[in-house]
Amino acid sequence: MIPVMNKAWISIGSNEDSKTNMELSRSMLAERFRKILFTREMETAPYGKQYKGMFLNQLAVAFTEHSLEEVHRIAKEIELSLGRLPEHKAQGIVKMDIDVFGWNGEIVRPHDYNRPYVQDLLPQLAELLKE
Repeated sequence: MIPVMNKAWISIGSNEDSKTNMELSRSMLAERFRKILFTREMETAPYGKQYKGMFLNQLAVAFTEHSLEEVHRIAKEIELSLGRLPEHKAQGIVKMDIDVFGWNGEIVRPHDYNRPYVQDLLPQLAELLKE
């Protein structure tokens, strides 16, 4: 039986120790998915007054046999392993944020999908998928 291959569109972001946290998150995601492609990183201004400092953001597309729920769980596990805590949001700290915004061609988090950096990086993601 041929396994069903799902396609997850993922946004990744950090505003604290960003370079290191982005590198670690890419490594951890690559360990968990059979195939994953990443766009370049993009520095962006924060959305929301509570956030401190610039963000690094990036998109990825992961090919997986996991369900959407399992991919979401993996993303949250990686966030926690990189030190994300619930109280950080109020403090303006985002050590790591990983969200699945698209699943098999459907937008599952329109709020994330419509962020300017996502829109700016989507053409690069499309190019990666052609290769």
